[in-house]
Amino acid sequence: MTEIREVAVHDTADPEVIVAEQVVVAGQVTIPGLLVLRVRDGRLVRVRDYLDGYGVAAAGRGGGG
Repeated sequence: MTEIREVAVHDTADPEVIVAEQVVVAGQVTIPGLLVLRVRDGRLVRVRDYLDGYGVAAAGRGGGG
């Protein structure tokens, strides 16, 4: 992985939850993903990282994601 690009941060109804779209870059491969973070008292208490499965599969085949 050479870079993570922030694409967008989305508002949620829960003030502890942050939803962020991102793009992971590894050489010529780009894989879109989604982060769901829960922050409580200034600390991360849960992190969920979802990557595009098709993008991951394409990267494994040497594709561009």
